[in-house]
Order: sequence, then C-alpha cells, then structure tokens
Amino acid sequence: MDTLFKDTYSNSSTRVYLLWLPGPITGELAIVFEGHAFPFYCKAYSPEGSQIASGDANGRIVLWDAITGEIKHYLSGHLKTVNGIAYSTDGHQIASCGYDGSIRVRDSSNGELLAALSGHLSIVTSVAYSPTGDFIASGSIDGTVRLWRVGGKVLLHGDLNRDQDKWKCVALSPNGEQVVTCGSQGKVQFWETLSGKPGLTITDHTYVVGRVAFSPCGQRIAAACSDRVVRLLCASTGTTMHFFSGHQGTINSVTFSPDGRHIVSASQDTTIRTWNNETGEPGFILAEHTDGVRAAVYSSSGHQIASTGGDMTVRLWCAQTGKQLFILVHTQKFIHLLNYADDQQLITLELYNGIVRCWNPLTGDCVSQQEIADVESCYYSTDRRVMATGSKDGLLHLWDRSSGVFEEVFRSVVGRCLTIRWIRGAESTYLTTFGLSAVRVWKLVENDSNKFELRLLWSLGEKELFLADTNLTGVVGLGPGDTELVKQRGAIIELKD
Repeated sequence: MDTLFKDTYSNSSTRVYLLWLPGPITGELAIVFEGHAFPFYCKAYSPEGSQIASGDANGRIVLWDAITGEIKHYLSGHLKTVNGIAYSTDGHQIASCGYDGSIRVRDSSNGELLAALSGHLSIVTSVAYSPTGDFIASGSIDGTVRLWRVGGKVLLHGDLNRDQDKWKCVALSPNGEQVVTCGSQGKVQFWETLSGKPGLTITDHTYVVGRVAFSPCGQRIAAACSDRVVRLLCASTGTTMHFFSGHQGTINSVTFSPDGRHIVSASQDTTIRTWNNETGEPGFILAEHTDGVRAAVYSSSGHQIASTGGDMTVRLWCAQTGKQLFILVHTQKFIHLLNYADDQQLITLELYNGIVRCWNPLTGDCVSQQEIADVESCYYSTDRRVMATGSKDGLLHLWDRSSGVFEEVFRSVVGRCLTIRWIRGAESTYLTTFGLSAVRVWKLVENDSNKFELRLLWSLGEKELFLADTNLTGVVGLGPGDTELVKQRGAIIELKD
C-alpha cells in the first residue's frame, strides 16, 4: 500500500498535530488522524495494513486503526523523542527507538511492553526487524549497530568485555602484532592484534599506568605511572628493568628516541626529562615551559625534541645538549603535537579550533596553516604520508598531504576517539582508537586505486556488534549510515531497491 504522511496544525490554541493519509489510488484525502500533542517524527504501517504506529517529540507512541482512524492505544516509556518505529514481519510486535538511547519492544495488539533493550551509549536513530523476524537491528550515533534477539539478548562476538576495567591508554607494537592496554586498576594487558586474544598481563595495584610506549625494537615498554615514576618494562616478561624518578607532577607523555637509546617524558610539573634507556641514568631537565607540559616527541632523526604546554607554546630543543632552540607561539593552550613529518617539517594542531600548522624546525618559521573542523584527536602514520583525525561526531578522517595541503581521502564512523595510534606492520596497517570507555582495533586496507577501507577487528570495554562473514542479502530498512556500519563490521550485504 503506497501512502504519504504529512503533519500540520489545527486552528486551536493548543496546536493539535494531525496525520494525513492520502488515498493510495486516487490521491484524495481518506482519513485525518488527530491525537498527537507534539510533532511526530516517525510512523509505520503494519505488514497487513490494518494498523499505523506513530511516535512524537514527547516520547509518546500512538497506535491507530488504519481503516477508521480510531486511536487504539497511547504508549509511553521513551523519555525523549521517538526516532524510529518498525513492525515485525508477522505484525505482532512493534520496536521503537529514541533520543533516550533505548529500544522498546511491544505487543502491537495491546501495547504491552515485552522488552526494554539498553546498551547504546547515545541517541538511537533507527531500528529494523530481520526478514525472518528473529532479530532486531539498531543504529546509534555512538558509532555502533547492535543486533538483538527478539527475546532481548544482544549478540556479541567473542568475550572481549569480560574485564570491566576502565582503559586509560593504548599502544601498538612496532611490528603491529601486539596491542597493549593500561587500565585504571593498575593492569597492563597485552593482546594479539588480529585475534584480540589476551597475552601477558602485568598487574601492580600500587600504581596506575597513564601513558605507555613501545621501544622501536618492541622489546621494552616505557610506562608513565601515577606515582610520578617512569618504569621501563620487559615486553616479554613484564619485569621492571629501570625506575626513572624525579617528576613532581603527573606525567602526561612518554616516548622513545628513534634509536631506542633514550626516553623523553613530559610532566604537569612544567618540566621535560630525558633518560638513558640502557643504563637508567637521567639526562637533561628542560624547564622553560611556564605551565604543564602536555607532550614531548623526538624528531625522526632524534636530533631534536619538540614539546607542547599549557603556556600556548611549542618549544624545540637540541636533543644532544638540551638547549632551547625555538619557541613556536600558538593562539590557544590545547595544542596537539602531531609529530615531525620529517626533519624538515613539524606539524602542530590546535584542538577545538582545528588550526593545523606546518613549521620548519630548523628555522622556527611557520610555513603554512590550514583549518580542519571539529578535531578531537589526531596522529600521523608511521610512513609520514597520511594523518588520521577523530572528530566530535564519531568520524575518523584520513588526510593526505602530498600536494602540500591536507586533503581528505577517507572517512568512516568509528565512535568517539580521544586517542588514535597506528602502525604499518609487515603485511597490513592497523589503527587503535581509544574513547571514553572503549579501545577499538582496526585493520586499514588500501587498494590499488589508493582507496581505503576500514574493518573492525575487536574492541574492549564496550559491547560491539561483529558480523564477520555474515550474509545480510535481502535486508531492508537500513539507512546509508547503518549500511556503512554493518559493512564495516564485516557483513556481506546487498540491499533491495
């Protein structure tokens, strides 16, 4: 039955909202459905055409007799706007979703609540039944699609959510074969990149690791700990090899030099310290910043160190002498140090206003600048060719700078990510995204046409949908965003017209 809905207002002072249903054959007005007191945003016909359901901005759903226009039931339960409604294939159930992040399943004959499904972390934008009626799919702006059994159980892949620890940071090994995560309960956990299988666990509840980095050889890990000590750990055994103490405030970053012989750490105590990785001896104390230092990195040759602080400056130092070389002034204090593109270029980004600047580190001059909107996190690829940024709307963007300016070459929904790391392994490129409550590991594929494709391998800390090798041919009702997400999660999908 072909139908068209339209909303309008009555002439009353209370502004009653109406549903209009033009006749399917003549186009003449057949019935006026009056009953919503707020604007409605979604509606659906039952499969046999005898019932209509509509949801409004106040969280109310109205069930109507499609033949007479009579209101059969008022259904409440959603706390905010109802975004989507879908009937099961047999017409016996109605699933609805809304701004409150929930999905509610009801009996379509009497409106009885059968299940309330929760798990999404933000607004649920769409809901649909599978053709067999056994499953419900939901999509949300939290960057996930979730698949539920009609009984209410969410379908998960594996058991990567068994650990309820809150993740603090993540790093990838240089060969791309391992991921290390650090939790709020003092646990350092290794995982196989491809499978998500857990490996070595380092547990010490006397401190929490806030930042972590692999050495270039992958055999050692530098961990910035809550007791203001940098620990050098053996990546194969977890044994502590050296303690580096001296900072008087929170350690905000820790990084190895390219040759792996030194470590640089940056602290809220306004200092940067260098350490000899092999002997454990302290090196330079760089103390020119006037506010907490957020990050410090080595140039690709190891001859320079760049640091950024809350004093709205990026400072360049000679790594051999500790001498301050240049001060690069910025317009706001939240400066993300993207890293050296090479020894001739240093890239910085001011978060929130999105200004990317390219500097000549040999002269301290700003060579160019560009604005990229809504950036919350960013990272340069290991081959210095592509930059990845995470935006506030949960999108990952890839930017190519081979032309001299950053040009977007790829975007995909990944969920909110506050930290991005990536590494090019022997055969594949892997990214990790770290959000408020989830660590996700992705495989990035570039084809012969220089087009990118992103596939989710596994995640921690937040329930995720995986559809690896699942054939969804014949599925209907998925919007463009949800279609992209189920394909990203590994499904084989072919939509009907």
